[in-house]
This record gives sequence, structure tokens and C-alpha cells, in this order.
Amino acid sequence: MSSYRRANKIAAPKFWLPYSELIAANSAEDFMQSFYQRFVDTAARYPDNIAVELQRTTPASDSSASSTSSATDVSYTYAELRQVADHLGAWLQGAGVPAGAKCAILAANSPR
Repeated sequence: MSSYRRANKIAAPKFWLPYSELIAANSAEDFMQSFYQRFVDTAARYPDNIAVELQRTTPASDSSASSTSSATDVSYTYAELRQVADHLGAWLQGAGVPAGAKCAILAANSPR
């Protein structure tokens, strides 16, 4: 721990899991349940915080093909992202995909 953290008693952020906690997740289903539960908990705790921000780029107004400028930034709060996830889950279940099943989704790389 750095001397600054020791002097100010600031805990180091936890960005990793100890090996013992990784072993505790016995299967991919356990891991995904944990991931989903963390997402739901975070969305409930911070509904108005930005969860995802997309930076779309378009060609700049001049004729240079290599230069780009940021045209529109789109952001989604945790509440909005949770609504999209719930809607997708309901659609999949309505299409006959059972809860917990693995399936591939072919879609644009976007929350919508």
C-alpha cells in the first residue's frame, strides 16, 4: 500500500477477485448469475448514473476521408440499460428460449 493510502487510511480499490473467490464460482451459470445480480443491484442503487456512453463518429465536413469528428454522444443510465435488458429477456422468453439457456444474439453493437 502506498504511503499516501496508509497515512490517509484509504483502502485500495478492488478490481480483481482472489483465487479463492474464483474457485467458488463452480460453473459459468454461477458466474453469469453473479454478473446479472451485480448489474441488477447496481441499477437499483444508481439508477440515474451513466452506465454506457457511445461516441459515434461521422466524417468531418471537409472532403478528407481520414479525419473524423464526434457527431453525437449517446448515453444510457443504469435504469435505461436495465429496461433494455429486461425487454430483451422478455422477448427471448416469449420466443421460446427458456431462462438460463445459452443463445447467440446477432445484433448491432449497441444497447438498442
